[in-house]
Amino acid sequence: VKTQFNNFKLTFWAKSTGVTSGINGKAILSLLRNGSVIKSSSILVDDIIWKSYSIQDTYSVASGDSFRVELSAGISQLFSGKSYFDLCRLYGID
Repeated sequence: VKTQFNNFKLTFWAKSTGVTSGINGKAILSLLRNGSVIKSSSILVDDIIWKSYSIQDTYSVASGDSFRVELSAGISQLFSGKSYFDLCRLYGID
């Protein structure tokens, strides 16, 4: 993690075939400190065509922290969805 930033943004393109059956994909951005999640933000992939998504949030970062990006296809009790992700980018904002 670059400690000169407090605002971070994750951008990506995604689509999900599970949207029509209520099984949305999901992206989660988490700040980790000493292996534990300090803060998380998420967004649902809610379209069957390619669409631009972003997560932007303020994080209190310290030296040694890291980010984890989780991309999920979506799942229900009986079925799993299919989601596609492309052009993922995480960066700090002044």
